[in-house]
Amino acid sequence: MPILTVAVVTFGVFMTEALVHYNTGVAASNGTQFKFTIPSGDELVKLGTIVGVATFISTKLIDRLEGR
Repeated sequence: MPILTVAVVTFGVFMTEALVHYNTGVAASNGTQFKFTIPSGDELVKLGTIVGVATFISTKLIDRLEGR
């Protein structure tokens, strides 16, 4: 599988997970029911940056383990 495909799929899965965790935390801190929303501005950039770094590390590890 091409490494770019691995990176894009990994980013998509990790970002989805990050958004679920974000919304779970917002609901818990506000004492409200879970409601899925996309954070705006700085929060979305922070999540994307963290997920991007994790994706890079994961993709590099997969690449090395596959001996490319």
